[in-house]
Amino acid sequence: MATMMSSSTKKGINLMSKCYAYGRHSTAKQGLTEAQQKRICVNYYNSSLRNKGVGWGGFFYDSAQSGGSMWSERDMGRELYFRLQAGDHLLVSKYDRIFRSTRDGYNRLAELRERGIR
Repeated sequence: MATMMSSSTKKGINLMSKCYAYGRHSTAKQGLTEAQQKRICVNYYNSSLRNKGVGWGGFFYDSAQSGGSMWSERDMGRELYFRLQAGDHLLVSKYDRIFRSTRDGYNRLAELRERGIR
């Protein structure tokens, strides 16, 4: 099941919420491939968000990226980070695909919530 960081739309900020998904694959030894991560996120979107009028913004994927760098410092992660607006939804197949550590996850989630993204 995808991990969802959803948001409630704030009046006047975002006319149509979009759902974006992010994935990362560091090494061939890790279990979730790009296709598997995308399928998990798309399935969650289709079953839980699409029927609520949330648009699909796309799947952003960084291949062969170390978990040592913040997702907003990775090529596709950075593009997604700056594309997200208040009212948007962010999906990841697993938190370890987007965050470096528990502390990083806690800090980034707080930052996303402040921006109106959960």
